[in-house]
Amino acid sequence: MANDSKVICLLGGRVIDPASGQRDVLRDVWIKGERIVCPQSLTDACKASAEVIDVRDHVLMACGIDLHTHIGGGKLALARLLLPESRPSEFLPSTWATGNAYAGMGYGAAFEPAMIACNARQAHAEMADTPHLDTGAYVLLGNETVLLRLLSEGAPQSLINDYVAWIVGATQAVGVKVVNAGGIDAFKFNGRAMDVDTPHPRWGVTPGQVIRALAAAVYQVGIPHPLHVHCSNL
Repeated sequence: MANDSKVICLLGGRVIDPASGQRDVLRDVWIKGERIVCPQSLTDACKASAEVIDVRDHVLMACGIDLHTHIGGGKLALARLLLPESRPSEFLPSTWATGNAYAGMGYGAAFEPAMIACNARQAHAEMADTPHLDTGAYVLLGNETVLLRLLSEGAPQSLINDYVAWIVGATQAVGVKVVNAGGIDAFKFNGRAMDVDTPHPRWGVTPGQVIRALAAAVYQVGIPHPLHVHCSNL
């Protein structure tokens, strides 16, 4: 737990904060606990005992947010398992190296965009082991037997919404992603290509139907991040 009484002074940085009209201003930044504070709100004793970090010749700005970066999940675990000779490297970095590299680039948050529901626990464990970053993930939907069966049976949108809400809650996702809607599942039935209006060889639903149903569910359930779509045949 953070020490709410600790005071830090970042001395002499170039502050870039367009939201408050500061687009390159030389100034000190005071932090108490986990919050940036106005120096006038601090007592002289607090200022005198503050930890001072000299950041002259450095830029101070809000951290970057990467909304689409593969930092956790089965695919990375398998890659590290199958290519041990590549570790440690820039191609298959450890969680420690990943977090430090992102911090070095000025990022403070990163989101895994392709978390499979059955791998959610491992994906979250891997992201939690990545230092310096706030993390989250979008759960993959669009090729699950349950969803495709519901659509093929003409299930009401309300039932689709319940299914999506349950998956998002169960996997602790922050959004939903669909890749090659219906087309990945079609491989099990020798379907090698599915354009937007091509019926699924087993379920008869089209990628367009899948995408519209998921987009409606995300909106109606109230998930803040809109449906993240990767196109057919990807």
